[in-house]
Amino acid sequence: MKEIDEKDIPVEALAFYGIDATKLKQNQKIWNKFIHGEQTPLLGIHFKDLNGEEHWDSGKLRLYQKEDNTYGIKVAHVQSRLDLTKPFWGYSFSEKEQNKLSGDGELGYPIILNVAGKEIEALVGVDRQLNTPAFRPVNTIFIADKIKNVKMLPVEKTIIREGGFVYKENVQFDKDKPELSNVIMSFSVGDDCIKFRTPTPELMLTASKQLEEQLSKEIPEHVQKNIQERIKDSLGKMPTNQNEKKIRKRKNRSI
Repeated sequence: MKEIDEKDIPVEALAFYGIDATKLKQNQKIWNKFIHGEQTPLLGIHFKDLNGEEHWDSGKLRLYQKEDNTYGIKVAHVQSRLDLTKPFWGYSFSEKEQNKLSGDGELGYPIILNVAGKEIEALVGVDRQLNTPAFRPVNTIFIADKIKNVKMLPVEKTIIREGGFVYKENVQFDKDKPELSNVIMSFSVGDDCIKFRTPTPELMLTASKQLEEQLSKEIPEHVQKNIQERIKDSLGKMPTNQNEKKIRKRKNRSI
């Protein structure tokens, strides 16, 4: 969603949930998400029901556009259990998808959702704080040119935006420490950030297949062969014991 003009923010709707717009704006990170139609982090809210009884709760807020082009607020409340049997923004999860979301917390590929009457391509995951499914439009997922100390190739950014895995070597998590790690990167919808995992043979194989598939769509054949050789080399040097922590000091070679 494009940035919403401040004069169009439904201040009264925020006040209904005990949220002061002026105070919310003081947290620039939360405010920036809010005015772009993204879900806020978990906030404390309180409101009165039709009988005048007050309720204190926690929830995440999101702006949405009404049919009359004004904006309203939807609140996602914390649920007692995860229910994936109901349609989610017009999409019904298959039994296989329900099991994947319950277990992995991420669907792993984009689907089409009907949000406020508009079809959008989005990744879906589980918000563990709310115990509900969550989505992130693919076109709003920003992948930096550099994550930690490693450069991200355009093809790798595409894979992550589409819910896939990317294998990266010699990642330095702490700039004050020389330790390097080999990791699998992916985007977590529930956590709304890049997630780092320890490489396993299964994840490595998945990452290599996704890279080959994406390369076949957008990169010339001679470059594909170069990268595929690097993938095979990396797979061949995976430690047989996954609990063994070795730092492999290899120079990154550019394509």
